[in-house]
Amino acid sequence: MRLLCLSFDHRSSSAALRADQAQFWAGTEPDGGLFFECLTLFTCNRFELFAVPGPLWESDAPSLPPEGHLLQGGDVVRHLLRLLLGLESLALGEEQIVGQFRRAYDEGKKGCGPVLHHLCQHGLSLASTLRSRYHPGRAPSTASLMVDRFEEKEGKSRRVLVIGCGRIGIETARILKGRGHDVTLVNRTESKGLEASVSLGLPLLPWSRLHEKAATAEALFVCTSSPQPLPDIPPRGFRGSLFDLGATPQVSPSAGRDLVNLDDMASERDRLLGDYGRLLLRLEGEAQEAAEKLWREMEDRRGDVYRRLALARARDVALSRAAKTARRQGWDEKVLEELAWSVVKGVLHPLLEDKGAHAGRAWKLLAREERE
Repeated sequence: MRLLCLSFDHRSSSAALRADQAQFWAGTEPDGGLFFECLTLFTCNRFELFAVPGPLWESDAPSLPPEGHLLQGGDVVRHLLRLLLGLESLALGEEQIVGQFRRAYDEGKKGCGPVLHHLCQHGLSLASTLRSRYHPGRAPSTASLMVDRFEEKEGKSRRVLVIGCGRIGIETARILKGRGHDVTLVNRTESKGLEASVSLGLPLLPWSRLHEKAATAEALFVCTSSPQPLPDIPPRGFRGSLFDLGATPQVSPSAGRDLVNLDDMASERDRLLGDYGRLLLRLEGEAQEAAEKLWREMEDRRGDVYRRLALARARDVALSRAAKTARRQGWDEKVLEELAWSVVKGVLHPLLEDKGAHAGRAWKLLAREERE
């Protein structure tokens, strides 16, 4: 069974490159040529394309940038399970990725077929079971690591402006408030900002006063989802710390030496996490074993489909020929059908007993799912 994943994450690629890849593959749908099935995932730390490749993949696939990874077969299953457990995340072991993947799957279901549906549904179920049994407890997040980095330099009780009230912005504001900082929210859409303000119990600043307030803040956390850097951020006269949590960079790299973005956090992750990774070793081992079992089950399931298709096709051919012969010769049709089907089963018996790779290829050929 063919299965692949194009993967760009925080360890090997920049946030800008991941955003470019997300834009390049946006709107991709299975067409029976490049892909039979496909699903994309784009977060602040990764871009992933899961797919069942079509006949044109080998000849017409776009060249893969050196920062990306091409995974195939069982490696895709292992990668997805590790991803859902936070083992591939910048914030090691984090759980936000589960919700992000569920949303991507819900929005991209029309591009999935039997293979990706099976992979996603069983992957989510397995990850939930493994996390509940073997995860050591509350995990860090990208937002919490950013706040840790901020407090290393600035300490507590600072005036902070959080720009953007999406999921990342709300989480960042909640962490900052919980650690004693003076937090103000600002959001382009007022209704969404008011909802976050009421939920968090934090003041909301009108978008029109963003630059005025930002100039006097001691730190800016930029959490919007704009496809381009925000203009005039940081504002003139700003002397505080600047943190960019956008999946697409929200602040130009020329903003100054105090800018900390996702690329910077990728290089500081291990220092900030300390020994936390050791607590996840049992989870990693269990994930490896679970992924191998799921891949074997998927291969067996796919093989059964080909066998059923091939046997159904063989039976249709045998019964059709028996009926034609009976009509032409005036013989008993039922007797000829039983005889023809017995001959077919006798011919196919060696394949029915063989579970190897060659038998699998033969069933695909007989089912007309693969050309010679």
